Amino acid sequence: SVEEAIVRALETRHPKVILASLALFNHVKNWSLLLKLAKEYNVRRKIGALYDLTRRFMKVRRIGKRTLNSLLKTKNEPKFMVDNFKSKDFMDIEKKWNVYLPFNKVDMLEYEQWW
Repeated sequence: SVEEAIVRALETRHPKVILASLALFNHVKNWSLLLKLAKEYNVRRKIGALYDLTRRFMKVRRIGKRTLNSLLKTKNEPKFMVDNFKSKDFMDIEKKWNVYLPFNKVDMLEYEQWW
């Protein structure tokens, strides 16, 4: 399913795969399944941060407030999506979700060009 593909993309810890999975947020129909899988794989904050990043550059379906708050209420989760990669452009998202994004604004603009 689309929800599982997003979680599996984060598990690869490869920037290109994670970048390619951003477009999948527009196809998510079952946000509760995405939350369940995120809990299982311990990637809740990462999914929330990627969702916020995707909303800045693409038109994406809305996530429910209850699901968004559940994604935000986690502790003891690794901060890096990709080992030792930090963003310099999206510090507000990183601060909110307490996760380091592996993309800069240039990466997102190039991706937007191909999408």
